[in-house]
Amino acid sequence: MAAIARISQANVVQATRKHTATVFFFHGSGGTAEDLKEWVDIVNREKLQFPHIKLIYPSAPSQPYTPINGMMQNVWFDRIAISNQVPECLESTNSMCQNVSELIDKEVADGIPFSRIVLGGFSMGGCLALHLAYRFRPAVAGCFAMSSFLNKGSIIYEHLKMNPENGK
Repeated sequence: MAAIARISQANVVQATRKHTATVFFFHGSGGTAEDLKEWVDIVNREKLQFPHIKLIYPSAPSQPYTPINGMMQNVWFDRIAISNQVPECLESTNSMCQNVSELIDKEVADGIPFSRIVLGGFSMGGCLALHLAYRFRPAVAGCFAMSSFLNKGSIIYEHLKMNPENGK
């Protein structure tokens, strides 16, 4: 992906009282913020909302996606194939991690410390959360990945070997 794709929208569920923490929840490939929020609310059997935690569901930009012959899809980054056996497309992944880091930094600028921010995601969104938490924003409170994977040769493994303190 040559052009830098930007996140243009997010679904935000505000805290019902004083906002003191934030959870970012990233959808899988082909999804949207609204799809993920709706799924979470269905599983929860009501709107998921907390007194002190803001939930942010960003939407990945629509961009060419190699596994479907370059067709446009809402994806966080490109990949050669949907397999853990192929190399990561680091230029694409790093670009999106820098983009999402701006959203995280905005929360910090608004008074939420890294120690009160959690990053997580489903499928490709889980992979994005892992890259963010272990390589770009290791000071966050935590990370979760649901139905997700890292490539066998993921740069995250090398990064953790060189920075074991980031292993949470």
